[in-house]
Amino acid sequence: MDVMADHYSSRGIITGDMGLCQVEIITPTQGCQPYTIPPCKLMNEKPPGHSCTTYHREETPICEKKCYNPNYYTSFRTDIYKGKYYKLSPYMAMKDIFDNGPITTQFYMYRDLVDYKSGVYQYDEQSDFDFFTVHSVKIFGWGEENGVPYWLVANSFGTDWGYNGTFKISRGNDGCFFQEKMYAGLPL
Repeated sequence: MDVMADHYSSRGIITGDMGLCQVEIITPTQGCQPYTIPPCKLMNEKPPGHSCTTYHREETPICEKKCYNPNYYTSFRTDIYKGKYYKLSPYMAMKDIFDNGPITTQFYMYRDLVDYKSGVYQYDEQSDFDFFTVHSVKIFGWGEENGVPYWLVANSFGTDWGYNGTFKISRGNDGCFFQEKMYAGLPL
């Protein structure tokens, strides 16, 4: 995340749809450089539990310094957006979410989170669940459920997972190192 945030500050980013639109049909709303790699539909494909191991792996596209969307009429140089980013403590994260909207974090994700359905997720260090990956998510709120403080988080697993694609994770004890890499950004 630090490399991406440094790039956003120093060089900027350009518009693109991040794989949300159909890659076969390029439209002006997809921006300067439409994202051409289709998303892996890990959670929304049926039957549930589909693995992305059958997903066709794509090479990362070369970052060209030009717009290649023929339907987008803004120049590459005009389409560059820069911003500042900053790391947040848990208290400052709540303030920033309130003042400016969602923030991001990276955390250690364990396999049991894939099966999350409801409640406040808290990794049990005594469990047998293996480390799965370092995962990035969007934090858009916080609260308390049955006396347990939590962060309200949007995940990338699709709307069939968790609470319509969101989940609650324990706030305050920093399980999974969730509060270690909280970042926010603002445009310059």
